Amino acid sequence: PKMPEGELVKVEYMEYGTMAGYQDYAAVELQEDGTVVVKTLKECYGDIIEKKVKAEVLKDLRDIIREHKMYLYKQSYQPSFEVLDGYSWSFSATFSDGQTLSSGGSNAGPGGDGLRMLRDYVRELVTDSK
Repeated sequence: PKMPEGELVKVEYMEYGTMAGYQDYAAVELQEDGTVVVKTLKECYGDIIEKKVKAEVLKDLRDIIREHKMYLYKQSYQPSFEVLDGYSWSFSATFSDGQTLSSGGSNAGPGGDGLRMLRDYVRELVTDSK
């Protein structure tokens, strides 16, 4: 696998408990009118906040995906032992050339800081620090 060539047009990450709602949610998407909208939680299990942001945000997120090699993520991550409760997560990215990346898991995930970096960056967007 290699990094898609196109520009990032949508990225989404969510983490949710087995018996609860979103623990984490982050989505950034290019709209038809050219604006970019972010939707995220400011805090765990909080309300989803929506905000328009600068188009450069998608370039920054593409850089995070590339730098943390998130394009190498496996399609699915599962623990080596059975877990009856816990959490699940999913990540997807869509590019202007039609390529997509998607990954997810249940109580297991990829190594590295990519997902955390992506989530933290999007959270900063709604707290006006970017």
